[in-house]
Amino acid sequence: MKRKLKILAKIVCFCLIFVLLLDFVNGLFKPKWLEDRWASSKTNVSFYKLEKNSTDVLFFGSSVVAASADPFQLYNEYGISSYNLSVVSQTMSGTYFWVKEALQTQKPKVIFVEVKTLGRKHDKLESKARKSYDYMRLGKTKLEYAYATVNSDKEIKDNEEAQGIFEYLFPLSLYHTRWSELDYDDYDFVLGNNNSDTKGYAALTNTFKYTSKYDKASDDAGKYDGFDAKKVEYSKYNATNKEYVEKIAKLAKQNNVELILYKTPDTSWSVKKYNYVNDLAKELGVKYLDFNLKSMRKAVGINFAEDGADNIHMNISGGKKVTSYIGKYLTKNFNLTNYKEKDSSVTKSFQWEMATYEAQMKNAKLLKEMNLNNYLKLINDKDYAFIVVAGSSSHKLNFSTEQLDLFKDMNIKIDKFQKDSVYGNNLVYVSEDVKSDASINISKEEDKYTTAVIDQGGQFSDGMSYSAKVSGGLCSVRVNNNACGDVYEDAMNIVVYDKKTKSVIDTVSLKNNAYGTVSIGRKGKG
Repeated sequence: MKRKLKILAKIVCFCLIFVLLLDFVNGLFKPKWLEDRWASSKTNVSFYKLEKNSTDVLFFGSSVVAASADPFQLYNEYGISSYNLSVVSQTMSGTYFWVKEALQTQKPKVIFVEVKTLGRKHDKLESKARKSYDYMRLGKTKLEYAYATVNSDKEIKDNEEAQGIFEYLFPLSLYHTRWSELDYDDYDFVLGNNNSDTKGYAALTNTFKYTSKYDKASDDAGKYDGFDAKKVEYSKYNATNKEYVEKIAKLAKQNNVELILYKTPDTSWSVKKYNYVNDLAKELGVKYLDFNLKSMRKAVGINFAEDGADNIHMNISGGKKVTSYIGKYLTKNFNLTNYKEKDSSVTKSFQWEMATYEAQMKNAKLLKEMNLNNYLKLINDKDYAFIVVAGSSSHKLNFSTEQLDLFKDMNIKIDKFQKDSVYGNNLVYVSEDVKSDASINISKEEDKYTTAVIDQGGQFSDGMSYSAKVSGGLCSVRVNNNACGDVYEDAMNIVVYDKKTKSVIDTVSLKNNAYGTVSIGRKGKG
């Protein structure tokens, strides 16, 4: 009997270890969807960490919601407890199942559902739609989500195969080929660094007027000023999306939750789509807010050239304006608890997480800055460490007297920028060099100018390792043994490391512009 019990115990232990290992491997191989400022997987995972019934307002939708609703701002300005549960490329079916999932642990008084997908002829590609599915916890709702998706009329790319129920329930069967793509983020995430420091908000730092899609002539003509509400005929849109909105309305009513349909600022939205959603809202007996009406744009103060990250997303200044308007609207129309005036676990949770949030907003402000003088002032901060590295032509940059003085304030010897410097074209400067191992070899190049070959490694004050190398007119930087891919190898760069978040938060290159002064450039941003 004892022998049988031992065998049974071993079988149980083996099965338990196998299940835990399978769960770990599944988590490791799933894409993390950490794209620039988007952190969809962290948004979903962090939602499950919320205290039960601690959130009065929830936001649902795709990336346009992530970029325009800031829960910490709502708390700071109005004491409102909220969470932004939007995910990049989320479909309306995904929104429905996430509303259903959220109502199992939270009892919100108000939920906002963004309606961009209602204006689509077709649903999102299946490969994109999985972003909102993969990080929902396994349970009844997720099983329903999987079966509904498999049986839906979804759009498939020509080079993709339709995914069956097995691929949805066992993601390793779909993602096992990612083994060669696994990187630091995959391991870091699955080992616990998976918290959303902003409660789902994505602080975008692009400015629309500086992007290639910006059309000044159209902007001057009023294209981005919104539209007047007027009755025009509209064509029918995706019927499935409408059905899911109806399901959301029914679910909200059953749970005594106020549903608000809303449309974020969007230059592609039209009066036809407005009328379609407005009629549907009336039919369902729910409120509808559209930030694309001229009256609404004026009330909010939206200027797309400055407040847009592109033609459909808000940047941090636009997000701040939209969030502030929503806060005023909620305060005026609903009797919500002001947690800033209470001593509660919700209050303590916001206060506990506030420092990390503020660090993220501070970093976003830096990433949005395009003026070199202001940029140098911002990085000369105790929370940052930075590496200045140049692979060639640093002596050709036309720094102003004020900029050279700012470099001096940062303890950078400006004689290194001169053509007759012993360092020649090359340069490495580390603001915090607690423990370094520097090797500088002087050699003569063919152009007869002295050039330094620099290979320097060490640690910042928080213990994080770094290395910087300059040779043959090219430069490279690694932090925590990860290559900083945004470094321009043949230019002068500044790599900024945040000691609070323990991550590289920005890399800029410095170059002469058409006006004969030095300006900032970022890969993919000019």
